[in-house]
Amino acid sequence: KTISSNRPFYYSFNNCTNLGGISFPELTTIGGSANSGFNYAFTSTKLKNVEFPKLTTLAAMSFYRAFGSCNDLESVSFPEITTISESNTFQEAFGGCSKLTSVSFPKLTTISGQGTFTSAFDRCTSLQPITFPELTSLTNSSGSNFAETFNDCSNLSDIYFPKLTTITSSTVIGSTIQN
Repeated sequence: KTISSNRPFYYSFNNCTNLGGISFPELTTIGGSANSGFNYAFTSTKLKNVEFPKLTTLAAMSFYRAFGSCNDLESVSFPEITTISESNTFQEAFGGCSKLTSVSFPKLTTISGQGTFTSAFDRCTSLQPITFPELTSLTNSSGSNFAETFNDCSNLSDIYFPKLTTITSSTVIGSTIQN
């Protein structure tokens, strides 16, 4: 249920070109030190769908470049995450996933970690409108949360934050997010 060691899946499945599915149905926590998650773990694999159904707690850099260039990845879902407060949690996590259309964080209410989604969806050319339905707070005192997050997402037309009430000025620096 918990991953807490340093780099347990570091490059674990990188370039496993036949890996089409993976499941962590009972994983609830990626904790401990930074880099305790899936850094580079699934880059250039054939994963189609990724879901961490019970994951609620994340350490810094939990998914740093975890799914980069997974050209068959179509959807990702983190249904139980409510708060992301650690730095660079999803930095460059899905960069170059050209078939990714769906991203889901249905219960996420607070983002406060520095660089949380920096370049997370860069070059995801099939990405469709994204909704953060419960997000109310997007803050950071030391840097941007959404810097360059949606660069070169040519099909992304809208990003919705229907409940967002708190945002600090530095959270979207360098991002394609508009007022």
